[in-house]
Amino acid sequence: MEQLTYVVPAGKRIYYFDLHESREEYQYLTITETGPGPDGAMERHRIMVFEEHIPAFLEGIRKILGIEENALRSKACDVD
Repeated sequence: MEQLTYVVPAGKRIYYFDLHESREEYQYLTITETGPGPDGAMERHRIMVFEEHIPAFLEGIRKILGIEENALRSKACDVD
């Protein structure tokens, strides 16, 4: 499998989502954030999510985004 990459530019930061395959043919996801640190020098932070944890990781993202979406809808209703 070739490495799959998706890049998300976000202001001064860039997020990279990379799907890798190990020599043993296990897949894993890396999420890398690059951007300026407090001193202005570029910093990089990375997390790795191993194949057996990807479904739970994605479920966590879905849940938190659903909670956030509901919170934003309630705030929009409060403004009216």
